[in-house]
Amino acid sequence: MLHQPGGENVPIGAPIQDLSNVVPGVYYSAIDPAQTVVHPYMLVPPASYEPSNQYARTIASTISGDSHAESRADNNMDADTGVRDDEGVQGWIRDYYRNFIPFHEIQNYRQELSGMLGDLGLYIPLVVTLSLRKQIGLAPTLIFSGLSNIITGLTFKVPMCVQPMKSIAAVALSTNLTESEIMASGILTGAIVLFLGLTNLITVINRIIPNCVVRGLQLGLALKFFSSALKLLHNSGKPSWSYDNWVTWDGYLMAMFTLSFALVFVRSKHIPTALVLFLFGIIVAAARVAQAGEKIVFAAPDVHVIHFTQNDFKVGILEGAIPQVPTTLLNSCIAVCKLAEDLYPQRKTGVNVRSVSTSVGAINLVFCWFGGMPMCHGSGGLAGQHRFGARTNLSIIILGTCKLLLGLLFSAGLLELLKFFPQAILAALLALSSFELGAASRSGMSGDPDEIRAYLVTCCFTAFMGTSEGFVIGLVSFYLVAFFSMFIGSEEAVQEARGKMISMKNDVVNYFSSVEVPSFSSRQWKSRGT
Repeated sequence: MLHQPGGENVPIGAPIQDLSNVVPGVYYSAIDPAQTVVHPYMLVPPASYEPSNQYARTIASTISGDSHAESRADNNMDADTGVRDDEGVQGWIRDYYRNFIPFHEIQNYRQELSGMLGDLGLYIPLVVTLSLRKQIGLAPTLIFSGLSNIITGLTFKVPMCVQPMKSIAAVALSTNLTESEIMASGILTGAIVLFLGLTNLITVINRIIPNCVVRGLQLGLALKFFSSALKLLHNSGKPSWSYDNWVTWDGYLMAMFTLSFALVFVRSKHIPTALVLFLFGIIVAAARVAQAGEKIVFAAPDVHVIHFTQNDFKVGILEGAIPQVPTTLLNSCIAVCKLAEDLYPQRKTGVNVRSVSTSVGAINLVFCWFGGMPMCHGSGGLAGQHRFGARTNLSIIILGTCKLLLGLLFSAGLLELLKFFPQAILAALLALSSFELGAASRSGMSGDPDEIRAYLVTCCFTAFMGTSEGFVIGLVSFYLVAFFSMFIGSEEAVQEARGKMISMKNDVVNYFSSVEVPSFSSRQWKSRGT
């Protein structure tokens, strides 16, 4: 309303033909009367208007020429809405959460909570399997992955996942890496990714390493995953027609039922299959514990500093970092940035290649020293959490808090309970993870015949020889064929091959020519000394 001298009020939306008959005043928001809104034509008459609150008194003082009061009023007013910002701690807290969590984009809080479970399909089987084989510690993995979730949630305004490094996990399961070797792999991978991200060399490396080789590496690791899943079953996946092999909680019938359920509902937006199967397995494990008369003892979490040897870092760079770095650069740094831009085009997400690579590097450089499983971000995890309903970083912060509390309070007892977890369910979950990893490599089959052959070469040598061998052989075979393609074949094919090589060379040259080499003059050195 607009106050007039006669006591009448003019509705805000009413057209005012003659402003000379209206004494400008203060009107109040129809949404919240406590929010004082400033009208564009507002001047408070000092004689006829009695300020009703501190903000109104500040506005009234502008009539007498108090420019400082006017500036204070402007500073307290939101630039977009004209609504007064609350002062004090309450206003600061509100502004903090408004800046870090876009609550206005949350469509449904139930879906936001459901969305945080969208990436557990990979997290649960890997963490459980490696913990049971004593290759990682369950407590530090839960604690530090929870802290990673919270830090990520406070850094990025999207449901950015924190998931295990799949290549390192696949190698660890297939070659029985020790805890120190796994952590060394994470530290080295984090250091390399951090360096490449900060120097922007990540774009050059991504250009040099072809997509078909990276995707072939993923498919080869998926086959290793599946092989590890079969080894969890009786006779390593070679059943005999006996009762124990089929009609038990660890038998093939349970594995077939679990895998079928997971495949049917893996794309459901309402049923988090991995969590449902994990909870079902926990119930079965609890019943088996009670039947065996065992007692679950809850103790303080075992978190300690990992002691490394020179051999740990040697194995870490050859077996872990070499296959992990290309997939991390492509999936965890480049693809996830593109996906975040596509999913949230109107939001300032804080997601870019440099910030994501810094996040991945910092998480592993710090937490792997204390037994935290190597972690990274990923486009598949972001897509999964978005598909399950998550739209903001609130879901990630809540998920991280749950992991942190679970690791601090229940990890010791949970690990004892997991020893009775049905192997059939665990094998099915691990097999599902291998299918997801293999499906992510499907773009390797979409190139020209030479790229498809390089894709298959990398896959086969990775699956049957080793990860570093497969990566190197696949990379060498790609460039060997690309080099001779510039001289052998039809004229059109030769020109196309030469054009690709020239384009790649120009990208690398342009990067290094754009790098400024720092030079310090005597004045700069003097200023540094001061």
